[in-house]
Amino acid sequence: MENGKKNVVVIFGGRSSEHEVSCISGATVIEKIDKEKYDVMIVGITKDGKWLLVDSVDSIRDGSWRKSRTRAVISPDTESVLIESLEGGMENKVKVDVVFPVLHGLYGEDGTIQGLLEMARIPFVGCGHLSSAVTMDKFFTKVIADS
Repeated sequence: MENGKKNVVVIFGGRSSEHEVSCISGATVIEKIDKEKYDVMIVGITKDGKWLLVDSVDSIRDGSWRKSRTRAVISPDTESVLIESLEGGMENKVKVDVVFPVLHGLYGEDGTIQGLLEMARIPFVGCGHLSSAVTMDKFFTKVIADS
């Protein structure tokens, strides 16, 4: 945040059946973020679970982001994102001010990503892991709402 801007990480994609919808949603969110106020780091999760640094919204729209050779890792003990080249040589830790998860379905709306971010002490947009997990199950949500 040397330039006075907050670091926002947008995470999209994921391993769920709603992967493609998440890609479209992620691109839209990234386009709407005020770049005068925020530095945006984009992290895409492939269908098979690889976390990759993404360089542009255009690469999300055309699908080329999946060819990225740079991994992004969130560890529960760092409050940052580790950026690592798959070709060796580059490794960098980036302090994260907030994560904007744009993940749909399992591993996104079910409390999984929220739990990871809570363990890493990284603030994020949306509900916490417990309410996300509970409301993912529509039947269970109805039981709780009716009680």
